[in-house]
Amino acid sequence: MSHYWRDHRSVEEQVKSGLKIAGALVATFAALILIASSCVQIINADGTHNVARGWLLMLALVAVLAATVQYWSRWFFCVPAYVAMRSLGWILLGWFSPVGYIFVCFPLLVLAMAKLSFRYSKLKRIRIIDRVILMIALACLLGSFAGFFAQPPRLSAMAYTSVADLVLWMASIADNQRKRQRTNNRIAPDSIVPTSDR
Repeated sequence: MSHYWRDHRSVEEQVKSGLKIAGALVATFAALILIASSCVQIINADGTHNVARGWLLMLALVAVLAATVQYWSRWFFCVPAYVAMRSLGWILLGWFSPVGYIFVCFPLLVLAMAKLSFRYSKLKRIRIIDRVILMIALACLLGSFAGFFAQPPRLSAMAYTSVADLVLWMASIADNQRKRQRTNNRIAPDSIVPTSDR
C-alpha cells in the first residue's frame, strides 16, 4: 500500500511545488494584512491624507488581485472554509444573543461559499466571467467581515455572503447547462442511424 502514497515526482518538481504553495500562503496573508490596513486607514482616519492613502492601497490591491485570479482561484475556497470552521463555535452564542441568527447563519453561508467556489480550483483556464465572479465573491467575503465582527454583529454580514452564494450558484448552473449542451451536441450526430435504400 505504500506505493499509493509515494510521490513519483522528481525532487526538483517537489521542491518547486512546495515553494509555490509557500509563496501562495505568504501572498495570501500579505494581501489580507494590506486589505485590513487599508480598511483601518479608511474607517479610522483622522484626516483626508489617510483616507486617500487607504483608498489608493485598496485600489492597488484590487488591481493586483484581478490580474492574478488564475493563481489564487486554486486556493480561494480555503479562505471561506477556514472562516466557516472558525465561526462554527460562535453558533453557541446564538442562544444568548439578541442577534443570534447572525451567529448561526453566517458560518453556514460562508461554508456554502467554500463549496460553491471549490470548482474554480480545478479549472485549467480562467475566463473573463470567472475572474468577475471570483472578484465579486472575494469582495463580498471581505465586506461581510466588517458586519460580522462589528459590535453588535450587523445584518450586512449575511447580506454580503448571500450575494456571493447567489452569484456562485448561478454561475454553477450556467456552466452545468453549457456542459449538457456540449454533451448533447456530441451525442446527437452519433445517434443518427443511416438507413439503407431499398
